[in-house]
Amino acid sequence: MYGIARAKSATTRGAAGIIRIAAARATAICVSLTLVLAGCAAYADPAGPVPSGPQCRPERIPVRLSSGTSVTYPITGSLCADGSPAGRTVEVLIPGLTYGASYWNFPLDPARYSYVRAATAAGYATLAIDRLGTGASGRPPAAEVTATSEALALHQVISALQAGQIGPAAFRRVVLVGHSYGSDIALREAAAYADVSGLVITGWLTAGNRAGHLRVRASYDTGAAQEVKFSGLNLPAGYRTTRPGTRGADFYNTAYASAAVIADDESLKQPVTSGELTTVVAPVPRAMTRRIHVPVMLVVGQDDALNCNSAIPGLSCADSAAVLARESGNYSPQACLQAYVLPRSGHSINLHPDAPEWFAAGSRWVRTYITATPPSPCKTA
Repeated sequence: MYGIARAKSATTRGAAGIIRIAAARATAICVSLTLVLAGCAAYADPAGPVPSGPQCRPERIPVRLSSGTSVTYPITGSLCADGSPAGRTVEVLIPGLTYGASYWNFPLDPARYSYVRAATAAGYATLAIDRLGTGASGRPPAAEVTATSEALALHQVISALQAGQIGPAAFRRVVLVGHSYGSDIALREAAAYADVSGLVITGWLTAGNRAGHLRVRASYDTGAAQEVKFSGLNLPAGYRTTRPGTRGADFYNTAYASAAVIADDESLKQPVTSGELTTVVAPVPRAMTRRIHVPVMLVVGQDDALNCNSAIPGLSCADSAAVLARESGNYSPQACLQAYVLPRSGHSINLHPDAPEWFAAGSRWVRTYITATPPSPCKTA
């Protein structure tokens, strides 16, 4: 089982048991480092036994922050598939602010919380990336890491996938799957470059809950360099993160989510740059989203405090019909807009107990609108 192996209980005896426990811990470390270490599992040897679950290998893609520079920074990530990724539709997974690639392959209870595990089991390849400034990716000056430069960086990742520079073969179909700010980047990239087959947008509606956004912004007042977890990274000036203990109320339905998940989320949190906070826009300009002419699926938690407020007209996330009523005018007819609402979930939708329900819905949508031959025509959700 790839991802995080489960060590046997403390009652395990003998050298074999110790070896198994050590291997499980080593695998967990690989996951938490976004599989940038060569010792993590790679694709199965076709001549050998095929392990159960996804096999992943680390990737490192050099990207530029503008068209007028030759300076590059690495974006790191993990390309995963259940077997060889060749010939599959690949989903590029983009985390939100203060999250890294581990958001998509969460180390705690991966059978429940790992989107990577669910998507690869459904037959897709995934490339979960650390955005610039996070995880093992490069850390440019904070003011240079903006929504615009990150959209350009994502475009270069997509181009590398399509050119066969990542993985064993070129990928013909690329789907962007974003969370929160990662969804903003996905929308910008698709609108500017028109190079993907579809988008799954989670935790991001064009007209969000302003009060929720302002509250989260107020939590970004801790210099990341001042936190023990970031010590030794030599973060450039202008890198920040959330105050300890604020993520639960902002990103979760705390009455429903696991306290252990929220604690692990705190330990895995990542920096955010001044450039990102300056350039992120809510609401997203309608002129931008209407330039997207491929299928789009919107996914939101019913209790997402950053996007939903049932007490304010026009901000309901009661069900998919309510979300479509809010959003359909912001997209072109070619977007074939669909919506999915996960009951009881807060903003970090992957990290709530019923996350597998939306994982399954997302895989069905990709199969219906992207990989089917021919794809399904537009219909209401």
